[in-house]
Amino acid sequence: MFKILLIEDTKECQDLVVHALGDFCDIMIVSDLKSARSQIETRSFDMLIFDLNLPDGDGVSLLSLVETDVRYKYCFKLILSTRQSIEDKLVGFQVGADEYMTKPFDWRELRARVEAKIKRQYKNYGAPIVFGSLVIDVASHKVILNVKNGSESLNLTPTEYRILIGFVKRQGTILSRDELIDIAWGDSVHVTDRSVDLHVSSLRRKLSSMGKQIRTVYGVGYILDSATAARKVD
Repeated sequence: MFKILLIEDTKECQDLVVHALGDFCDIMIVSDLKSARSQIETRSFDMLIFDLNLPDGDGVSLLSLVETDVRYKYCFKLILSTRQSIEDKLVGFQVGADEYMTKPFDWRELRARVEAKIKRQYKNYGAPIVFGSLVIDVASHKVILNVKNGSESLNLTPTEYRILIGFVKRQGTILSRDELIDIAWGDSVHVTDRSVDLHVSSLRRKLSSMGKQIRTVYGVGYILDSATAARKVD
């Protein structure tokens, strides 16, 4: 599910965003910069939606926080603000915002903008991904392992598939168990570290020799070695 961090201190606006997006997005809500920074530093999100006028500072500072974080390279940043001047909008775009909507806003417009973003993202990820001897068909969620005598379709569970996609999209980056929980299960389900380890272990076995590229970083999490670069099939 598309994961959104909403940074907004007014209940009315929070409720409107949830009304617009809650049926197809996993939305976490915080109301100040301190809480937002904590979530951004420990989790990953597909989209940030934030106000500029927050109780403890200007929301625009969040853009500099995520600018150099590899986890947020493709994160969509949308500003929702009562500031309507062209100067405020230009500043927002100059420091990294992708969209700027002014309050009050129509929930249908917000929904349309987010849906369009998701469609573009899935279109970009639509081509099969080749990673070593693996071919990942993103459209059908099929994973093919090429071997000497041909190829075989791997019977991955939905959870194992999401974990694999998480590793491939962020190869070379250490993923903590909390991040893998966000990737595979979302925030609404309680999952133990042991369960994460069991799913990763099962995924390694099914990937055969390719599974060796998923390394344990003791005390931290797991990393998919980046020696083999993933690429999309044209």
